[in-house]
Amino acid sequence: MQIQLLQRPLLPTELLDHPRLDELMPWRLATPTTLARRAESILAAPPRMKKVAAVLTAYNQSIDNDESALANCRQLAHGALSVVTGQQAGLLSGPLYTIYKIATTIRLARQAGRQLGLPVVPIYWNATEDHDLSEVASFHHPGREWRAEFAHAGVAAEALSVDPAVTQLLATYLQQVPYTAHHDEIAALTAPAFDNYGLYSSAVIARLFRGSGLIILEPRLLRPLAVSFLQQVVSERGAIRQALTVGAQRLAPFDVQPAFDANSGFGLFHLDEAGHRGNVLERHGQLNLHNRWLEADDVIREIGEKPDSFSTGAFLRPILQTQQLPTLAYVAGPSEYRYHLQLQPLFDLFGTEMPIIHPRNHATILTDREAKLADKLHLTPDDYFRGPRPLYWRRNLPEHDRQAFDRAEEALSRLFDDLRRELQSPVHDRRFESYGHSFKVQLQSLRKKTHRDYLSAAGIGNDRLDRFFAVVLPRNTLQERVLNIFHFIESQGADFPLRLVESFDPMEPRHYLITTSQ
Repeated sequence: MQIQLLQRPLLPTELLDHPRLDELMPWRLATPTTLARRAESILAAPPRMKKVAAVLTAYNQSIDNDESALANCRQLAHGALSVVTGQQAGLLSGPLYTIYKIATTIRLARQAGRQLGLPVVPIYWNATEDHDLSEVASFHHPGREWRAEFAHAGVAAEALSVDPAVTQLLATYLQQVPYTAHHDEIAALTAPAFDNYGLYSSAVIARLFRGSGLIILEPRLLRPLAVSFLQQVVSERGAIRQALTVGAQRLAPFDVQPAFDANSGFGLFHLDEAGHRGNVLERHGQLNLHNRWLEADDVIREIGEKPDSFSTGAFLRPILQTQQLPTLAYVAGPSEYRYHLQLQPLFDLFGTEMPIIHPRNHATILTDREAKLADKLHLTPDDYFRGPRPLYWRRNLPEHDRQAFDRAEEALSRLFDDLRRELQSPVHDRRFESYGHSFKVQLQSLRKKTHRDYLSAAGIGNDRLDRFFAVVLPRNTLQERVLNIFHFIESQGADFPLRLVESFDPMEPRHYLITTSQ
């Protein structure tokens, strides 16, 4: 693959370089110095990982993850550190940014291991506790969308069934995939060997990154091991709201809007027997569990008896992760990076040191088809992020043709002027002006149509611009926020995600422009 780096950082440099950023998080980025300091801090009081490692080993065996991942699970039991990332369980991995987060995590774990001389393993937190099905149930190719129609809204992804919604959708997708040398690979990567959506979505990620050593987990695995933390959340609910408020107030000098409102709850969710996930809200000192109003002590008792029925929200999840995993660094997207800036008081409340929050890599991918179109359309990388409209009709008619139309317009003006002078019969000036304007409009229309035909004959018409930007800037937004990795696997093969891993440098904040041609 061909790599070009563009000056388009994922996060504003004025944020990353802010002189007071250390007030909001202990580590700016994963550098040799911060990695060493964070590793020293973890090793000073290493978490007990044998139970977690055993749970992760069993789970990764169940999704048919490969031996490199299972070996890394065993490493955790013997003191390995980790680099972690996570995302909602998007269908077939969701938008490309999920792939980029995982690729960055794998590379950063390797690099940290070499620098520290310690085993460091990559972990993907498949956030199947999420119940926003709009982020789970679809995937996109240029100009096409496939959406699974799940029967119930508000159900956590971990409680969804693959059949029939996902099974039917995948059958439709595979029928529409062009039959190439990679068709069978795609069928193998997407085959629903599991009826549970959580297991299925994890298995797809495992297959996409087979051989990388990536450990995959679902948050439900850690709930029985996090009873004391979940109970502490209930006990500290007032202090949690206060910590969020303090965190929001500290953002003012950084021109960053708070991500979390202390009035929206204290970060605990309850799952009923059908998997519906609801925010645990408080009123007059009582807590609501799916229309059951209980005293706080009763909820604490229920957590001890049924920990699988409780999960954390977005602002508590990083603390739970860091308590349960030996997290050197968390690889974050831009929104996650910003919301971590609010969380230092919350980490302090739970006596947990925030890990390094490191931005993921980001990229735009061009297949051979887009690369050839860009060359034919004379597009520069700056053009790729403008969208097609500013570029319509950008290439002029040849000079000879432009001059011919210019001469015709001048001749037409002279003709009407001469006609007006020579006529002896009276003709109203407005009539002359009206007909003269009509002829000029017709000539301009002919010029435009001639221009369009010229662009089409040259293979650089506006329709080709539209085709190019449907891939490079779909829906007029960054490619990574819309397109799914399987669009590229169709032409590049099942090893394409691993090739992306090798293309990235986790310390490179600029935007990658990746052309798949060799």
